[in-house]
Amino acid sequence: MSASSLVNAYITNTEAFKVFKADKIWGETIYHIASNFLVVVAVLLEPYMPSFSAKVYSMLNIERNERTHVFLKEIHSSESYLDFISTGHVINDSKPIFKEITDE
Repeated sequence: MSASSLVNAYITNTEAFKVFKADKIWGETIYHIASNFLVVVAVLLEPYMPSFSAKVYSMLNIERNERTHVFLKEIHSSESYLDFISTGHVINDSKPIFKEITDE
């Protein structure tokens, strides 16, 4: 869950929405990094939350494959997470994966 929080903080702290409007290339770079790291989160959580991971793969328009399966063995490479999703890859519409839990 810490990794998930890091992705969220990265998008928030870089002000991705504002950057994208001002500098499309830098905005796309931010989203590229965040999307690839989101795949890492999905891979890490898949044994515990397979439905979450399936939704992330679907939203990002990628298929679970041998690369995602063996990723944990290669995570020692600091840049290995940056190439799950290629530049220019089209993702599907995003929607909340979790429902808000209220007091009711």
